[in-house]
Amino acid sequence: MSLVSPVYFKNAAARITESPEGFAVVKWHKGVRKPEDFRAVLRHLDRLFRLRQ
Repeated sequence: MSLVSPVYFKNAAARITESPEGFAVVKWHKGVRKPEDFRAVLRHLDRLFRLRQ
């Protein structure tokens, strides 16, 4: 079994992966975030949660 989680989404603000246990893991990048990058992270988190219901 691979311990590396596949990247679900990545942009300048953050990277979203899924843990083997099914959790969403968000790694925020340092620096100033553009509002559209932040919104994109939230949009993709919402999509991931809805897919896993």
